[in-house]
Amino acid sequence: MKALGEHMNAISVSAWDATMAIRAAMEKAQSVDPDKVRQVMPDVVFESSYGPAAFGGKEEYGSPQQMLLPILISQIRDGKTIERMRIVPPELAAKVEAAAKR
Repeated sequence: MKALGEHMNAISVSAWDATMAIRAAMEKAQSVDPDKVRQVMPDVVFESSYGPAAFGGKEEYGSPQQMLLPILISQIRDGKTIERMRIVPPELAAKVEAAAKR
C-alpha cells in the first residue's frame, strides 16, 4: 500500500502468493535448484496475502498442487472493508498445525 498508494488487486495477489510459495520452498530446500525446490514444495507452509497457506488436493489431482488459502467473508461498512469470517479449509488447518509443531 505504501509503495503503490493503492491496494493490491486480484492479479497482483496471485503473483505475490506464488512468489511467497516459491521463496518458502527455496528456503526449505536451502537451494534454488528447481528439482530440489519441487521436491519440498508440497510440504511448505508459507505466508500468503490471506495468511498462512500451503499446497494440497492430492486426492483430487494426484499430487498436492492446489494452493490452499483461507476463505474470507467481508462486508463494506461506512466505506471500509470489515472481515466478518475466515474459513480455513481442514487440509490447510492440518498442514499449518503440523508445521507449527516442527
